[in-house]
Amino acid sequence: MRKQAAAAVILGMVMQVAMADSVKDYMIRAIDAGEISGVLTDATAKAWQQHSGSSAPVMIKVTPVKEFKQPGCKRLAVVLYQDGVPTAQGPKIRAGLPFEMNMCRDGTPPSVNELGGMSM
Repeated sequence: MRKQAAAAVILGMVMQVAMADSVKDYMIRAIDAGEISGVLTDATAKAWQQHSGSSAPVMIKVTPVKEFKQPGCKRLAVVLYQDGVPTAQGPKIRAGLPFEMNMCRDGTPPSVNELGGMSM
């Protein structure tokens, strides 16, 4: 019983740490872990909640969609979303913001050569 209680406390602490991650942190983790999702609780989430008028958690889902030749660099599909966002018409909806971004494990974009001459 003690082992289960200790495991529950540790798991709770790990989950709290994961919830404090930024969008960038989730993106970097997805480069190695593949698809990853969670709850944002950083300044981005607070600003989103103030703008949306919903106190529901701001969620994130990050999925790698392309791997570059440069080690540790991928194109990532990111979706930020929140339930319970009021509309002018009355019903509450799920609001989302999808985007894609090229990122390397160190947080920088891939080299220009990697992108086929495109500049960022």
